[in-house]
Amino acid sequence: MRLSTLVRDLNASLLLPGAAKTFVPGTADFAGGTFADFEVVGVAPIDQARAGQITFLTNPEYAKYAAHCQAGAVITAAAIEQCPVPQIIHPNPYYAFARTAQHFCKPKRSYTGISPQSSVAASAKIGKNVTIFPFVTVSADAEVGDDTVLFSGVFVGEGAFIGAQCELRANVVVEYGCILGNRVLVHGGTVIGADGFGFAPGDHDIAKIPQVGIVRIADDVEIGPGCTIDRAAMGETRIGRGTKLDSQVHVAHNVVVGEHCMLCGQSGMAGSAKLGNWITIAGQSGVNSHVKICDHVTLGAMSAIVADVESKGTYIGFPAEPASAWHRQMASLRRMPMVEKRLRAIEAAVEELGKLMDPKNR
Repeated sequence: MRLSTLVRDLNASLLLPGAAKTFVPGTADFAGGTFADFEVVGVAPIDQARAGQITFLTNPEYAKYAAHCQAGAVITAAAIEQCPVPQIIHPNPYYAFARTAQHFCKPKRSYTGISPQSSVAASAKIGKNVTIFPFVTVSADAEVGDDTVLFSGVFVGEGAFIGAQCELRANVVVEYGCILGNRVLVHGGTVIGADGFGFAPGDHDIAKIPQVGIVRIADDVEIGPGCTIDRAAMGETRIGRGTKLDSQVHVAHNVVVGEHCMLCGQSGMAGSAKLGNWITIAGQSGVNSHVKICDHVTLGAMSAIVADVESKGTYIGFPAEPASAWHRQMASLRRMPMVEKRLRAIEAAVEELGKLMDPKNR
């Protein structure tokens, strides 16, 4: 990929060392080749990048490397003074670098095709260019889309559907009837479609509520290792397009997670919770059952949402509240030892004053 092509793909502008202006894709200057275009060969950190590699700068701590940068170009949000290499100006350099890295970080596999050591039911439908490693089970009436890869130990239940260009890493379980869209990546040890935790306590025992729904996962979702996404009691548990789950995330039955959400490690969504779009749930945080959360909400680490959230913003604490209110409360708590000391001094002074005013002491 040429530098000029990359800049166009990122919809960015290019600033050359010592240049008085930036070059914008589509302009005569840019199209006319008035800069030293080159072939981009990879990506690297700013303190290690060499000619032909692309790097980025977002953390001020790394700005000290800019003056001696040897990369082919650096992606940045604003012009860097005394930077000796071309700068790709983009409003979100971290995102632009991620998109750039995708061109050079393609997975390499030692195996293609369908292993004779796998178990694929005669009624299963297998698409074109599918790779199935040894010891995979694809059950009756299941369907696997084109260009999908199933690594060793994967189990696909009866009637399950796996879309095109998916990748299921080792020991992933997709239970019966569950549906995965296209370009879904599931890391090892994750279980999709286990029974939800539905039980009804009686006088003498606990009755299981049959979990007869499914899990539906939309396109471009990534699910980390060791996650559990429970099937619905009835209907569907849903994960929206572009959403990302970290390691050890639990999504309970009938939960609906919107599009482009980020659920961080060890977070949990209780049954029938409804999450909007562009929501971030930080590590070890939870969402109560039947709670509804609007779009563009961030929940801080080790926090819990226990009631509906109707306004976008950042929430922290247990129960979670707007971050500004939580910070004020924490500041008040830090002052408590001083307040207690002053209160004790006031109490002692009042007590002493009382003794002086007591007629018995006159």
